[in-house]
Amino acid sequence: MSNLSLFQTCPPGLGGTNCSQATCQSPYTAPASRTTKPDSDQQCTTCDQGFTGLNCNVCQGQGSCQAARTRFDPTFVPSSQAAALGFNQSLTCYPQPEVITQSYTDCEVHSPLISNFYPGNFRLSLTRVVDAVNISATGQPSWPATNASTLSSVWLDGVEQFYCQSLGCTGANQTAPAVAGSTAQWGTYNWTCATLECYCIPGTQLCGSGSIISSLLPDIKGPLSLPCDYTDPSNGDATGSCAFKADILQNFLGPDGLALQNCRSGACLVQDTLDQHWANDVLAGGKGGSASSDSSQLTGGVIAGLAVLGLVILGLLGLVGLGLRARRRAALKPRPPPTGPVGLRWKDLSYTLAPPTPAEKAASVLAFNELRQRRRGHGTTPSSAPFGLGSSNSQKAEDTDMFHMDDVNSNTAGNPQYHSSAPPSHSSSTVLLQSVSGYAAPGKMVAILGASGAGKTTLLDLLAGRAKAGYQGGSVSYLYSHHTPLETLSQASASSSSKLIAYVDQEDQLPPLATVREALEFAATLSNPENALASHERTQLVNRTLDVLGLTHVANRRIGDSQRRGISGGEKRRVSIGLALVARPRILILDEPLSGLDSYSADRVVEALRKLAITTNNSGRPSSSSNSDEGATVIMTLHQPSSLIFETFDDIILLAPGGKTVYHGTPADALGWCERNGEPCPAGHNVADHLLVVSQRFKGNLAGGHVQYQSYAQQQQQAQQQQQQQQHGDQSSQHQYQIGNGSNSSHSHGGFGGNAGTSFNEKGISARSSISEHIAATATVIPHHQQQSRLDQDDGDADAVETTYKSVLRSRRGRGGREAASGQAPTTFFTQVLAVSGRFWRHALRDPAGPMAHLAVTVGVGLIVGGCFWQVSLSIGGFQNRFGSILFSFIYLAFLAMSATTNMGSHRALMIRERANGLYTPFAWLLSFVVYDLLLLRVLSSIVLSLITYFMIGLNTSSPRFFFEYALVSILFTVDMALYNMVLASGIEDLSSAVLTAGANILFQLGFAGFLLNVHSIPGVLRWLQWIAALKYAMEAVGSNELKGLRIVDNLGGVPVNAPASLIAPTLFGFEPFYYRDVLVLALPFLLGFFGILTFIVHQKMRELR
Repeated sequence: MSNLSLFQTCPPGLGGTNCSQATCQSPYTAPASRTTKPDSDQQCTTCDQGFTGLNCNVCQGQGSCQAARTRFDPTFVPSSQAAALGFNQSLTCYPQPEVITQSYTDCEVHSPLISNFYPGNFRLSLTRVVDAVNISATGQPSWPATNASTLSSVWLDGVEQFYCQSLGCTGANQTAPAVAGSTAQWGTYNWTCATLECYCIPGTQLCGSGSIISSLLPDIKGPLSLPCDYTDPSNGDATGSCAFKADILQNFLGPDGLALQNCRSGACLVQDTLDQHWANDVLAGGKGGSASSDSSQLTGGVIAGLAVLGLVILGLLGLVGLGLRARRRAALKPRPPPTGPVGLRWKDLSYTLAPPTPAEKAASVLAFNELRQRRRGHGTTPSSAPFGLGSSNSQKAEDTDMFHMDDVNSNTAGNPQYHSSAPPSHSSSTVLLQSVSGYAAPGKMVAILGASGAGKTTLLDLLAGRAKAGYQGGSVSYLYSHHTPLETLSQASASSSSKLIAYVDQEDQLPPLATVREALEFAATLSNPENALASHERTQLVNRTLDVLGLTHVANRRIGDSQRRGISGGEKRRVSIGLALVARPRILILDEPLSGLDSYSADRVVEALRKLAITTNNSGRPSSSSNSDEGATVIMTLHQPSSLIFETFDDIILLAPGGKTVYHGTPADALGWCERNGEPCPAGHNVADHLLVVSQRFKGNLAGGHVQYQSYAQQQQQAQQQQQQQQHGDQSSQHQYQIGNGSNSSHSHGGFGGNAGTSFNEKGISARSSISEHIAATATVIPHHQQQSRLDQDDGDADAVETTYKSVLRSRRGRGGREAASGQAPTTFFTQVLAVSGRFWRHALRDPAGPMAHLAVTVGVGLIVGGCFWQVSLSIGGFQNRFGSILFSFIYLAFLAMSATTNMGSHRALMIRERANGLYTPFAWLLSFVVYDLLLLRVLSSIVLSLITYFMIGLNTSSPRFFFEYALVSILFTVDMALYNMVLASGIEDLSSAVLTAGANILFQLGFAGFLLNVHSIPGVLRWLQWIAALKYAMEAVGSNELKGLRIVDNLGGVPVNAPASLIAPTLFGFEPFYYRDVLVLALPFLLGFFGILTFIVHQKMRELR
């Protein structure tokens, strides 16, 4: 029995009990109504008008299908609305062998070999299907066809003998003719199938008992090739040649297989389907295809791109989950123990703006390599190092690019020697500091005085670990109270050393739209680890800071700036101090905190700072009223303090021009020091002002590394002072400074106020015994006997006693280098993103002028564009206007994205300051800023513009997805342009240059978008630039949707024009209809690429470098 009987409905043209008889009329007649052809007739004689072939399946004539469709369904009328939108629903007959949706072919079999055995009229009928769904679109009765399939029936004298079925079929054009010897003037269409199965119909002449064909058919297997020559399109009665080629047939019948002649093909198609197929065929270079190529087809490359995009999204979600987990784990960690205030000691600090000479650079690198090899071999620093300095708790030297001037090498004699930290020797060098040594005891309030250019700010920068562009050297170490347990010191150093120091810059950089309380809460959240403070404790800390600084009355007032009214200058200065205080630092360093303040405001600031310094009693213990986890050592620079403020400090450090320490002692001893050096202070004169005058009379001999005083009277006073020291011994408490040639004599060092028995020279402390004596006399630090015992312990204990601040000093050459360790954020990344994002969005609500301006301008431009291009026609001019309106919209979005340059520029200074203060990492800030800027200013504006222009212009509304695809392209293009402009703003500090570059990029995009300049006409040496123009991909992606079904209907000089727009656009603009490819290019290489570049530049360029 024939397998065709399994069909619930026989294929068109077949009927009878087993679907083995030919039926007549046409495919538009219901199968049950089609009459069966008598077996005596070689073909049907009752075909409907316009149909032919053995079973009346082949249409003939352009209007045959439309007429048959009307007869089949008299109510069918093509939609005028669809026609107005460019969709032609009328039916047409396509008389070529090419298969678009389905096709019928009727041929005569020309095989002399078969005719010799079986004389008669052999015919072959073909039913080829690409898309079975589209068959019903033509109005034909449905049947259970399979996509990409072929049904072949062989007839002898009008009776079906056998049939073959094939699957996995596809078609393409070729140049070789179907049959050898044929001309194939119009080309050949080759239909190939992956499988082939043939079946006999029992009782027929060819498949009767003992027939050769019946034994041969089971061996006919795939693949199958069915080439057919195109016929003359101007001749409706033209026929062509085909061939039925399978391996076994070619073996028996020759290379042409079963040759077919006088073939007629015909398929009823919707005119719009045919037009779209022609357009895609042209865009594909005339290669043809088994189906119309869809611009949104998911090719292998597109699928791979979507897979990558999906992985990126999954990765982002995974990172969010990891961030939440890390934040939770950080909050559950045990709190670090309190340490109380911490002091600082610095030795031989030097700084010059000139880079080192090649010889010095080679020596530094060699010394660093020796140090690294020694640490790798031994793991710790020898306990014989001066001050008991060991390796850093937080970071190993070999993990950084630092050259530590505090590390030591032991020579053969066992004497420790410091690495040379001398500045470059060439005369063009600008030396700001040279061999400056000093200390600030824990809980003390120290002022650094000096004239302009004396190096005060440079010294603070080095002590605070700020990134410097010049060459620097020396050592800085922490000083802890000897009453603090070793375990507490060790744990505190490991857990919270990054926030031991807080730095207040001379210039205020504050968020203008935040209130005072919000600014302090923001800093408190990001300055303390998640496990350090609970929410209520953080609120108490902020309230206490407001009270100490006298800011309670302005706590809920916005800070303001030059354009927005806010708090006063003195209050801003105190807010800057408060931002540092909420970090609970152990050392507070301030650069000119009183600059620009009136006397009252200055007194308020100093009074607040005085409360922070913990007063110590004679035993060196903090007072009982002090909290061991509060208070700080305060170090600040002053320019011209009042007498009252001058007397407030515990210690004064005086710097002379050239970066040399002239005096280090108490304010009360300053007058005596001036008198002993021949410069008595006039009665009633401000001592601080007089010290500045005295410092000007010291000048540094930079080559020799010493400071010489130019007063003869001072020389006489020095001799008297030496005699007094010999008489009084350890009872002397005068703070003196060594002058002269720097020989290791009995001159006492006024810079430290040491005893007469303590000897110092210009290179620092000379002996370990003098260190403990000096510390015991002046500060609450470890005395010698405790220090020595602890130094004999492990290296971790030694670091806890007096920890070297290795992360402060590093050799920097040029404007590169890494982040200072003090810039490391103590909180997790997720906490940083939440805090920074919250501030961005809160500020947007308080100052909606920017977002509202973007929306208002976007609405205005959208209405103007929509009005100018209102419901564009389908003429040639309307086609040009259609793409012109799209280009105009995209160009506006490009200009809209330029505001990202100024937006990032306005946040640059605050970001650099807060990054230097260690509040957050650069990527946390960047991610928060990008999401805020893109969502609020770019994405929203793109959606609004798309909603207005798309429907006013009258773009493709045949499917809702076209609008969403258009909006997606608009968003991606705007985001790409905004990210590019952010790259410019982050890499170019001059905003005018960044804006100029952004404008030049828009001209570049406009030139290579394909609308104003055909990319195919560009010289080959420049044509590649089109691939880096985001606007080209945006226009191409939107154009691929607009070309679907769009027909140009016009009249040129009396000649009617009715052609698919997809035939003209590729030649006119150079567009290719690959929507998904263009979207992926906009999303992956451009969006992710620009974001990656932006991340790198922000990390490298948007940093503080002094």
